[in-house]
Amino acid sequence: AHQRDTLGPTHPSTLTTQSSLANAYLAVDKLTEAIPLHEDTLAHQRDTLGPTHPSTLTTQTLLANAYLAVDKLTEAIPLYEDALAHQRDTLGPTHLSTLTTQCGLAIAYGRADKIDEAFVLLADALSSCDKVLGPKHFLTVMLHDVLGTGDTEFASSPESSEE
Repeated sequence: AHQRDTLGPTHPSTLTTQSSLANAYLAVDKLTEAIPLHEDTLAHQRDTLGPTHPSTLTTQTLLANAYLAVDKLTEAIPLYEDALAHQRDTLGPTHLSTLTTQCGLAIAYGRADKIDEAFVLLADALSSCDKVLGPKHFLTVMLHDVLGTGDTEFASSPESSEE
């Protein structure tokens, strides 16, 4: 509250603090507190930093994650799609933030019964993770697990499940 009063609601430090608080709420499943904070932070970051700034895109992905956590797929998917497109342009297709957003979008697609689209995104992310992050990185391991076992809805390609 003091930072907001002193620096203003759109100061980058205020927005960083607000985003951190929203993430803390998200981490302890206080989604009713997290979502409005992320929404407010995103609106201010878009105005202050611009829609393609890496911090704005991170907050956009975090808001999409929060919406996904409460099954608001119609809100989550467009946020993921937009963030992913901008991250690919701004950060590159193999940046960790881009790959993380890509995985979030794939999960949202899976929950929306867009299994083919989800599989393509996950397989592409895995290929990039193998090359860029290496086999022991947590995201690479998670993707190998998701795509390589029978434990999830993405365990095999859509084509192989049709045989």
